[in-house]
Amino acid sequence: MTIARTTEYLRGLLVELRKLFKETEWVEFKHNVAEPEEIGEYISALANSAALCGKANAYLVWGIDDVSHNVVGTAFRPSTTKIGNEELEPWLLRHLNPKIDFRFFEFEVEGRSVVMLEIGRAFRHPVQFKTQEFVRVGSYKKKLKDFPEKERALWRIFDSTPFEDLTAAEHVDADEVLRLLDYPAYFDLLKQSLPESKQGILTALASDGMIVPELSGKWNINNLGAILLAKRLDEFKGLKRKISARGGLQGHESHGNCAGTSRRKRLRCRFRGPDWFCKHVPADERSCWPCDSQDRSDVPRNCHPGTGRQCAYSSGLFRDRRRSHGGNLQRPNGDCQSRIAFG
Repeated sequence: MTIARTTEYLRGLLVELRKLFKETEWVEFKHNVAEPEEIGEYISALANSAALCGKANAYLVWGIDDVSHNVVGTAFRPSTTKIGNEELEPWLLRHLNPKIDFRFFEFEVEGRSVVMLEIGRAFRHPVQFKTQEFVRVGSYKKKLKDFPEKERALWRIFDSTPFEDLTAAEHVDADEVLRLLDYPAYFDLLKQSLPESKQGILTALASDGMIVPELSGKWNINNLGAILLAKRLDEFKGLKRKISARGGLQGHESHGNCAGTSRRKRLRCRFRGPDWFCKHVPADERSCWPCDSQDRSDVPRNCHPGTGRQCAYSSGLFRDRRRSHGGNLQRPNGDCQSRIAFG
């Protein structure tokens, strides 16, 4: 999911969504219809369709006419809606599988109430609501099983899109990118001088896949850039609870020479590379993807088969091996998929 949303940002995003010629497979406008069951089905449909359309997020917006896209206001209040004694958000989350990120935002536009539901795209598996998968077909919500061609396309996307290439924050202006990312550390670790201009910094970050330019002139920050360079990872809602779950040490806060340092400093240690990592990770550390180091000539000899050492090396987490022609960061090659796959 994305970074914190200000009211100004939400209003600007709504302006862009209203400019769409019509509702799309990743945007739905409503007036007051807000039945919990239907919202859950829409979360499934929109999350799956966002993945199909290559979008980081999908949106369900109340208070906008679905034909004219005029602001009409809504009486829907997700913050006070309950199903029995359970609040709406935890009720929805309980019935979703996998449990993706989504957030309700309530704000005013032109003196009228608007509610925006931002839904993170599906990743690795189609999103189900109450064991049923949904998808958008045009502007209609349908069961995914009734459209096998879309289901096949969705699985192809899951198989081909690594976690680090997904978007952690989208529609970010240049100044905000530089505020969120510790770009001086990036150039320091590459032993390169800091570019004199803001555009030079952004171009360098984009060349290594940390950020991606939008046609609007703004930027998307990829998971790779956020995980490796974020000053505060908790500003990226979808990543803050995942970084230590499987990609690093399970139950260990001390990272060798990084012991006792802040999260920001501990993340920098990942640039030290597989040899440093193998030296400091306990040999009995479990791996999230078992691999056979005997089949991997590029894995350091002190990496034990099936351990967290080799997993970290084989994943896309480390990219500090540089190309001879430019010094750019490069993921290792090998039998294991180059990806960061946190659950």
